[in-house]
Amino acid sequence: MRLKECFMEQIEITFRLTGTDPVSRDLLPYWLEAIGFEGFVENPQGIAAYIPAQLFDQKVLIDFLQSHHLIADCFNIKLLPDKNWNEEWEKNFEPVVIQDQCRIRAPFHKADNAFPLEIIIEPKMSFGTGHHATTTLMIKELLKNTP
Repeated sequence: MRLKECFMEQIEITFRLTGTDPVSRDLLPYWLEAIGFEGFVENPQGIAAYIPAQLFDQKVLIDFLQSHHLIADCFNIKLLPDKNWNEEWEKNFEPVVIQDQCRIRAPFHKADNAFPLEIIIEPKMSFGTGHHATTTLMIKELLKNTP
């Protein structure tokens, strides 16, 4: 991500999907990527999707919803302030602790000598927080084989 992309107004669209079939609910983020959406957060009622304000076109969104047989009035649009979204994410990103033996953190977190093993991962937009289940499972397996 280029620095100038970190500072831009974003549109947040919250989709209420309580009556939507599970397949459509699971596929919605993939479909939305095709029309410019870049980030997604699931919640119990549906999905919040994010798109740079300059790329958002409400007519395109409504046409999209109709073409995928989703209810066109099932969303809420909100303009988010212009801020450094990477910095916001970093403020809320917590290190991962696995079995009190291994701590996965980013370089911007302080070291913690309470853990015998520490893994430092530079997080990027698509990888590197250590929060994914595959990372946890792999570390647990490695710890089984560590004297």
